[in-house]
Amino acid sequence: MTRTENVSLLDQVKTPPGPSHFGELVQEAFEVKAEGLVAAGLKRMEWAEDDLSGRRKGDPGKVALAQELRSQTTMPLDWIAQRLRMGTRGYLAWLLQRCAKVKPTQQSGQKLLGICQSH
Repeated sequence: MTRTENVSLLDQVKTPPGPSHFGELVQEAFEVKAEGLVAAGLKRMEWAEDDLSGRRKGDPGKVALAQELRSQTTMPLDWIAQRLRMGTRGYLAWLLQRCAKVKPTQQSGQKLLGICQSH
């Protein structure tokens, strides 16, 4: 079985790996899942890959996609920031923290800065 076939099979597994699962192949499977989420997010927002470079680092669509990646994968902030062209992991962490704090305000109907609002 080739490496690509192994990653494909791991991608189909719905249960997360346990403490005894580790290694490069498992990490590759996580990356495949994350790439799939990025592709789905780009399609949903009707963006092309080039739009990631052309939009602001704190674009609301990028922030929403980063939140989705954080909640559904174990990819590190460095990877997400680099993949979505969002600058440093520190800036991404700040954006995610800021948006997490703003959500209750958003529900109360107060007007927000455009950072945490998705299109």
